[in-house]
Amino acid sequence: MTKKYRFRLDAVLRVRRIQEELARQDLALANREQAQARQRLERRAALHAGRPSGPSEETSDAFLARRSAAAVSAAAVSAARANWQMAVDAAAIRREGWAGAKSRLRSLERLDERHRELHDLDAARDEQRELDDLSSGRAAVQDEEGAG
Repeated sequence: MTKKYRFRLDAVLRVRRIQEELARQDLALANREQAQARQRLERRAALHAGRPSGPSEETSDAFLARRSAAAVSAAAVSAARANWQMAVDAAAIRREGWAGAKSRLRSLERLDERHRELHDLDAARDEQRELDDLSSGRAAVQDEEGAG
């Protein structure tokens, strides 16, 4: 009778799978945030680029208001660029975290595979031994019956 295979580190393997899944979800969220930050940057940059910048005949108050609005727009582009860069950095950190979790999971899965293969080999050997014992027992019984 063969024993059922049981990986001794099965609880750890389950935890590693959960950790890898959580890290993958964190990475997906970080990638979404990075894409959204990039879109905000592109919108702000497009708005800023579309602002009139050449000389025009306007009052000094209108000129100062236009210059102030241009400065605010440029600052918004700079802030969006900084926000996007932080999102890129956060995604890179999450990618490294996921890669580490994936690697730790894969290592345990390989260990489980090796143990399962060894278990299967032992089970096959035990089964063959039982078959050999049965056939040897039958041969001995037949020899006794034939000799008697």
